[in-house]
Amino acid sequence: MNKKVALKLFMAMALFMSLLFENDRYNIGITEVHAETDVADEWECWIIDEDNKEIYIQEYTGKETTIEVPSEINGYTVIGIDVGAFNGRSDLISVTLPESLRSIEAMAFKKCSGLTDIRIPRNVRFISSDSFNGCTSLASIVVDQDNKVYDSRDNCNAIIETATNKLIQGCNSSFIPNSITSIGNDAFHSCSGLISIVIPNSVTSIGERAFWYCSGLTSIEIPNSVTEISDE
Repeated sequence: MNKKVALKLFMAMALFMSLLFENDRYNIGITEVHAETDVADEWECWIIDEDNKEIYIQEYTGKETTIEVPSEINGYTVIGIDVGAFNGRSDLISVTLPESLRSIEAMAFKKCSGLTDIRIPRNVRFISSDSFNGCTSLASIVVDQDNKVYDSRDNCNAIIETATNKLIQGCNSSFIPNSITSIGNDAFHSCSGLISIVIPNSVTSIGERAFWYCSGLTSIEIPNSVTEISDE
């Protein structure tokens, strides 16, 4: 086999592996992404899977501050909130997410500083670690009790990755349950209303930017069990 053929085979394999990894990351069976948008009323969406008629919310163009994301638009099922879909909507107070939702992407609600509460539906399988960065007013987080990937055990007002016992998203009124083993990247990022937090003895690691911009934080207890704290 000559070098040119070998190089082409290597590049083809690398492309295949990158696509395979991306689909695994979303874990929602994406088969095709079309470079086209479907706009209905105040919702702009990406068609993710034409065969199964599945779309991502790309942007909300309306002016309402309390909104309900539809589960279906023009016959297409809403399965995801796209990257930065509500980014910078500081006027947004409340968002109701549909039961059809499976994924909340990076920066989906970044800098939604007026958002006070969020409920994660039962079918959500992926939540980016920075989905709620800059949500400085967030005071209530509830995960549906039938969700198989995430939970908010003990009414902790946080999102926990059930399989790993990692707290991936907190808010101003969160507490950390004794069963938590790690605090994820950006977990309390911009929780400016968080005054104090106690980290239980079960926690062994604290991720990157976990408490960045917690401007109101005056007290934090870190136990000896924590052996790793990111320096970023």
